[in-house]
Amino acid sequence: MVTVKVNVTKKDIGTGICSDPGNCPIARAILRITDKSTAVSVGNDSIEFYSGESFERDYLGTTKTPKVADHFISDFDTRIAVKPFSFKLRVPNKAAKLFRKSAIATA
Repeated sequence: MVTVKVNVTKKDIGTGICSDPGNCPIARAILRITDKSTAVSVGNDSIEFYSGESFERDYLGTTKTPKVADHFISDFDTRIAVKPFSFKLRVPNKAAKLFRKSAIATA
């Protein structure tokens, strides 16, 4: 596993879509730090990573959604006001290649 830092911005929150695992603010923040062929599915329990074109995506693994992100998702999806935040995410090794080097968290 590799650890990356995810920054959910005000813009991610403003353009994110409630109850849409591929377009919620956390998904948008992750997509900002990965290559363009990446897709993610963000849920309260897990985050899935895919690469490739839309009809031929390769599954690259799943990781547990951090508690702080889980709480954010619950609030956002029920339209409770949320604020920008950051969190560290453990990413499966197969999916780590999708992330920009600048996103890899250091100790």
